[in-house]
Amino acid sequence: SHLSFVDSRSETRHPVLVIFHHHQKLFYSIVGIFL
Repeated sequence: SHLSFVDSRSETRHPVLVIFHHHQKLFYSIVGIFL
């Protein structure tokens, strides 16, 4: 299906989103410092 294709290609198509998902807690911690 289209969704599974996008999901399987997400690492190649959107590496930034993949990094965000893998480091979500770190991201929010950094944002918390600036806020």
